[in-house]
Amino acid sequence: MNNVDMRRNQNGFGAIEILILIAVITVLAVAGWLIYTAKYPSPSGKTQISRNPSNTATTQPDNSAARTLQDSKDQVTIDFAKCTADINRFNVAFGSTTIEIKGKDADVCLLNYGGETENPNWDGKLDTSCRVPVSEGKKQFSKNNYGVSLGSIDQFCSN
Repeated sequence: MNNVDMRRNQNGFGAIEILILIAVITVLAVAGWLIYTAKYPSPSGKTQISRNPSNTATTQPDNSAARTLQDSKDQVTIDFAKCTADINRFNVAFGSTTIEIKGKDADVCLLNYGGETENPNWDGKLDTSCRVPVSEGKKQFSKNNYGVSLGSIDQFCSN
């Protein structure tokens, strides 16, 4: 037996076989990724809200610098006095919270919110509606691992 055959037998695969194995693994990984992203679409920088047909969102995201919903690393700020139509999904470690500002109705700011904790099959339903007085002005809400803590406006909300 010559040296080439000995080296091949001791190391298992030759260079061609390794390249073929890498190509097969790459094709399988790309196919898996395409199947996963088709089943669980990602916001990818833009707010894409999946809503059930009976509770369809009509609000579009306000991407201006002075938007009603402001996001920072640890908190969300809502300007109830401004209360212009806006929607945003705030992703955190184990879930997300979606807040939809519908606009003003006299002296209240109308908003809906909902969220999920580690639920890739969440239907997107914003099941809490709030009527927050515009006199509340700007309020800050902390983020935790499960969503945005909106408890300080609970007295203005119902499910």
